[in-house]
Amino acid sequence: MSSGPGNDGDDGERPSWMGAPGYTPLPDSFPPHAPMPGAPPYPAPPPTGAGAGPARSSRRRVTVAVAVLVLVLVVLAVVALAS
Repeated sequence: MSSGPGNDGDDGERPSWMGAPGYTPLPDSFPPHAPMPGAPPYPAPPPTGAGAGPARSSRRRVTVAVAVLVLVLVVLAVVALAS
């Protein structure tokens, strides 16, 4: 019995999806979580912590959100006064 994904090896039974049409079991030579042969390498993790670069300022995002809120409130006020 192979120790493929989804199989703890303690119950002695194969999971139901292992008998599904189109299922191809992995060779025993593949360690768990190994990338498939020919797959691109994993990307490098982004830098974090000190020296990771300047933090993005949210000032512009907040300004745009306030401007949209003011615009919506003005339109609602005009509609309420018109009716």
